[in-house]
Amino acid sequence: NGVPPSGQAGSVGAPPLGAGQAGVPGVGCGSGGTGVDGASGTAGLDGPGASAVGVLGSGQWMASPGSDGNAGVPGQGGGGGASTDTAGGGGGGCGGCPGNGALAATGGGASVGLFALNSTVNLVDSTVSASDGGNGGSGFAGQARQSVFGAGGNRSGTACNGGNGAPGGNGGSSGGGAGGISIGILWSVTQPTTTSTTITPGIAGPAGLGGTPGTNDGIVGIAQDVFEAP
Repeated sequence: NGVPPSGQAGSVGAPPLGAGQAGVPGVGCGSGGTGVDGASGTAGLDGPGASAVGVLGSGQWMASPGSDGNAGVPGQGGGGGASTDTAGGGGGGCGGCPGNGALAATGGGASVGLFALNSTVNLVDSTVSASDGGNGGSGFAGQARQSVFGAGGNRSGTACNGGNGAPGGNGGSSGGGAGGISIGILWSVTQPTTTSTTITPGIAGPAGLGGTPGTNDGIVGIAQDVFEAP
């Protein structure tokens, strides 16, 4: 069908992802009068895994979690079809909803033999030991995108159809948590002194796997006799 130049162009599909162009009046429906299909939304970025073992906060050790994944981008709607003086063009189909990003994993539990917070401590003829650090939490895969998206609307009369929408992007995966620490003496501000003292830490906690294993894993914890809290 030929759309007379006196018709109106449709609207470009949203969000603007480089496709979903509107139909142009004055050309055939098969030659630019029909709205163009939208473009697929991109997947959300994966959240990074924990890059530090943890920090001291509010007087307690806080293991580092991973990061949340990012939501995907909505799919672009199709462009509207060109109209004529007497007939309306079809509307563009809606783009599909994206997936949400996955929630972050937690850090592993800590084992500390002695925690000296802003204190003066002198150990003499003592034994200090710690158990193994806990496993870092594992991340999750992001939510899958919506599988259904809008079809282009039908024209009336000699106008042109709208373009189809496109699917959104999948949600990003979350990062793995840091492995737990195993520390004989954990201190802040003033390091304890030791005389004839045996300090035995356990094993550092394994890193948590990321929702995309090998890509956004956490880090292994630490196992040390003495460690200054960051």
